[in-house]
Amino acid sequence: MARQVRYVFRTSEIPALNSEFMNSLAKHFHRTYEFWQWSRTDLVDKWMESLEAYNGIRRLPEIETMQYVSEGDRGEPDIFFGVERLSRQLSLAVMDKQEQWLTVVPRRMEDPTITNQVRSQQAWVHRKADTRRIFARHLKQMIVMGTSHVLLNWEPEFVLKRIGTGQSRRKLRSMLKAAGRPDGAQLVGQARIQELKFNGPRLQVLDNFDVLIDPEVDVTRTKVPGVCVQQYYRIEELEALEYDDGKKVFGNLKDLGTMRSDELYYQSLEGQAREQAKSMAQGVTVRSDYSDVMAKFVKVLVFNLPLVVWEGEQFVDYYFYVAIDENNNPRMIRVEENPSDAGHRLIVTDHYIDYWAPAAYGISGVDKVVGWWNTKNFIEAAKVNAIAASIWPAVVTAAGAFKDVPDWTPGAVNELAQLALSDNVIKAMPVPEKGIQIGTMTETYYEQKMNSSFESMGATQQQQQMADRETAASVNYRASSQGVLIEDQAEKFGNSLQTICQWTLDMSIQTALPQGKDADGDDVLGFSTVVGGNTQRAEIKIGQFKEPRDIEVLGLHGAINKAQGVSEKQKGMDSLGRLGQFLPNAPALANKLVRSYMNDLNIETSPEDWLTPQQLAAQNPEVQLMALQAALQNPQMLAQVMGISPEEMAGAPPQGAPPQNEKQGQPGSPQPPVAG
Repeated sequence: MARQVRYVFRTSEIPALNSEFMNSLAKHFHRTYEFWQWSRTDLVDKWMESLEAYNGIRRLPEIETMQYVSEGDRGEPDIFFGVERLSRQLSLAVMDKQEQWLTVVPRRMEDPTITNQVRSQQAWVHRKADTRRIFARHLKQMIVMGTSHVLLNWEPEFVLKRIGTGQSRRKLRSMLKAAGRPDGAQLVGQARIQELKFNGPRLQVLDNFDVLIDPEVDVTRTKVPGVCVQQYYRIEELEALEYDDGKKVFGNLKDLGTMRSDELYYQSLEGQAREQAKSMAQGVTVRSDYSDVMAKFVKVLVFNLPLVVWEGEQFVDYYFYVAIDENNNPRMIRVEENPSDAGHRLIVTDHYIDYWAPAAYGISGVDKVVGWWNTKNFIEAAKVNAIAASIWPAVVTAAGAFKDVPDWTPGAVNELAQLALSDNVIKAMPVPEKGIQIGTMTETYYEQKMNSSFESMGATQQQQQMADRETAASVNYRASSQGVLIEDQAEKFGNSLQTICQWTLDMSIQTALPQGKDADGDDVLGFSTVVGGNTQRAEIKIGQFKEPRDIEVLGLHGAINKAQGVSEKQKGMDSLGRLGQFLPNAPALANKLVRSYMNDLNIETSPEDWLTPQQLAAQNPEVQLMALQAALQNPQMLAQVMGISPEEMAGAPPQGAPPQNEKQGQPGSPQPPVAG
């Protein structure tokens, strides 16, 4: 049964931002925000515990005398290095160094050269946008906290450049002074012009504390759950932002409530957790003592839901911006339809470990090893305490045996009192002989357990080593299993990267502007590409680029499949060389196969590379002139080019024509009568 085409559009204007309708909708959204925030209170505590483990902040039990030996909150770095190793291996598995991960699906019967140009242009865009680094951060937050979000934003980057060179500015100032415009001459040295540096994606990994997901997704089973993003703007930014046509981006901004950064951090549970996370990772914090120089921010809640129905109005895929005024009342300051022409969602969410049923948040990999990490920290502290106790044991002394308070530092000399009857006035307390050995063995045990946990997630050691009682076959099996796990994870997380790359291509098509003209006079788009290990400038026609295409991100499978494809095509060319004489159109088949082979190897070719020598010669103006001269000297060749018979070329009547008067047309001969 054919599916009916459904059109979604609004039949009325969006109500004004300061209308009663928008005020009631803003209150509804703010109430929703409070519910979503409350629903994940316990999850925030888990996040903090995982972040503490990642940053090496330990929590030791309260045991008397332990603080004398093991002071400070710095613990073992096992989880930090495990996360870093796993995130690097995953990012390289998803985005290999040779950029074979990015594949452009060609249009039907499209020239492989055009497809390769589109791919090279997109690879250049992702290099400029630093996509690899952004995606590595995305993976890292997923491993630590279970969920991560990437904000997709297309933002042109401008630089302010001085007008002209120093010499040209001096000449211009001299000319203006001579023309009686000294004021203009003074401005020349200060004038700068805004120049577009890069027009492309600006990807940003959002802090998990700033993104809230609809907790009822397990009940509604919505594939695309609603999200709320907390953003912070200076009031000057909100007032200054404009569209290209000069229309203000935000409205209804009068008497908005503002907060300083210290208030932002300590106002809510998320704010406190965010400040603690920043302090742990960076050692940076804020204090209210400097409130006089702190910037003031407006907290803006950005809601995006697939469908919003409120008081009879329906909004499909809209973004709603809600702020709080000075009287603590929510108000709407912006309503925006999805800016993507292709309908892409601007927030890409992914989970490290998926729950088997629909869930708002994912499961952290670090959360499952925090218990072992805490135990290892305690064992390490106890071992240090045992070492100290064995070197400087606690002692008992006879009362009145020393004249003064004893000095317990190594090598100290203490004077005995005169009343001491013997030198046996001090005795060391007994210390467990095997405490240090047991502590070391236990610490190694938990270290191996944590390493094996990261290995079960796919992380591999720099060198595969055999543990005690482990065979070489077991080591090889572990290495093979870890490779399979990394490959599986790469394919899984490649889906979110594919979403990012497809949005990038569609936005590149949507915003592409000509950057010059080629030899044919067509508008072109310029970019840089890597050919044979060297970077060179390339271009593609705007008309060829602005065709809808699909992106495939293949990760490790891309490298494997590409190598396999190249091998198969090599075999095909070998077979064609042996059996080509039996094929009716072997040259055309060979041309097509070689083109595809060169495209797989990322070797740039031009249309002239596929022309025959005769076709190349025909396009040469000198050859064309020589051919024309030869034709003029050869009447039969010229007649063939003009499409007439040699007799007509020589002036003789063609075969089968009636005989004519030989004298006709000669001076003085009778002419045929001319009608009236």
